[in-house]
Amino acid sequence: MSKTKDYYEGKDNLWHDGWFEMFRNGQWMSDSNFSNTMVANWDSYHPYSCNGCKRGGLQSLNLVRCSGCKVVKYCCRDHQKKDWSTHKKWCKAFNKVSDINDEIDEKIDWTEWNRRQNERNIKLMSIWVGDLSHTPPIQIALVQPHCRQCYRSGRISGVDLVVCPSCNGVAICKSCLGNEDVTWETFHNGDQQECELYLIYLCCSGMVVEKGQPLLAASDTNCKDTFNPKDWIEYFEKKGNDFDMGVGLPISALRFMAPITCFLTNGLTLAMTTQMLLGKLNLLKKSELRIHILGGASHEISVTRAFIELGRLNPQLKRLDIVVVGPSLRNYSYSYSHFLFPSEVPCHLDGTVDHVKDLYHNSSVASGPVPDLFMAFNPGFHDPSHFVNWRSTVELVRTRTGVPLCITGLNFSEVQNDVRILKDMGFQEKMPPTANPFRSMRPFLDPSREETDFIYNNKAYAIVQGIP
Repeated sequence: MSKTKDYYEGKDNLWHDGWFEMFRNGQWMSDSNFSNTMVANWDSYHPYSCNGCKRGGLQSLNLVRCSGCKVVKYCCRDHQKKDWSTHKKWCKAFNKVSDINDEIDEKIDWTEWNRRQNERNIKLMSIWVGDLSHTPPIQIALVQPHCRQCYRSGRISGVDLVVCPSCNGVAICKSCLGNEDVTWETFHNGDQQECELYLIYLCCSGMVVEKGQPLLAASDTNCKDTFNPKDWIEYFEKKGNDFDMGVGLPISALRFMAPITCFLTNGLTLAMTTQMLLGKLNLLKKSELRIHILGGASHEISVTRAFIELGRLNPQLKRLDIVVVGPSLRNYSYSYSHFLFPSEVPCHLDGTVDHVKDLYHNSSVASGPVPDLFMAFNPGFHDPSHFVNWRSTVELVRTRTGVPLCITGLNFSEVQNDVRILKDMGFQEKMPPTANPFRSMRPFLDPSREETDFIYNNKAYAIVQGIP
């Protein structure tokens, strides 16, 4: 993959190489009496871990499969009981989806196999389960236990899977493994970075299980002068020791563990991507700004407080009004002081963060004051099923000819495809699809996407504007 598609391709990590040795001391990894289970709102699927607590091989736990679907695993009966209300409809659906191994040609490659999984399993399972828009169901449909060499499913009798001992994320059946060494090199074809991504992905889920929610933090203090860093590297050089007061954890000392940095960047990616774009559009000189975020999703509510960071970095900015509009939101309006923890330094920003439950073109926001910037984070215009609800909003935004629209995507090709659609609708390209230096560093698993198994929030961006 070229650096134009991923800003951090070929760059040093933002964490220490030996971070996992420190991470081992945490409760999720080391406590033999650990009993927490994943909160449904933040769930991610890990095919070789307990579906409740996400523990397994890393903690040397013996797991048992659900006897019904033979897909999900559990470390104990208690976690299986807690998960049943969610899993029961999936359990029945899996029994109706026959194994894809019957259709496999010996010459089939990984990309083609994923395509078949995507078209076949998701289509069939949606018939019996219904909505597959939430990420874990997609993951379960696509990444259920299988051998990554012959692709045979772990559901088949006689297919004995051996899991990578380093990341607990991929498996090879004993037949394919043969006499090969059971080391990470065998499971990842010598690609150490891939192995580490699977490990980080799992450990991030472990942190959520341990803490009950993702780690979200804005920095603690205000800058004396405008600070517009070029990337996360420059940002953390200045602000890396500035995260302890708000969250009540010694983040400055823990930041060199990969999961901590992944959560910090995932929580701040919306705010820092916005900061970068305001700089590129010469809007940081303004003392008052209004931003409309289109198609806001319910999970983005959790990172709203991160927009405090715009006040921390921009002493010249006196008022910032952000309106997030989306059909899955709930209506509210808060000042920035509402999001501050008692121990945090006050933020000088006036203005509000408003969430409006509606489609933008139907909302009162659309007929109100024109914003300085439209933003749509990971909108997925390229997906026809999504664009049905987007079209009227996009047509309205196009008429606001003096206002730029920034879009981001989960990978580079998605932004390219989204821009192509917008240009066909009468937008002009102000900045072509570009790798985002403020993408989230937290990996999410979704092999139905192009380019890689892993996706990252706001990995690439582009700027368009309606043609006068």
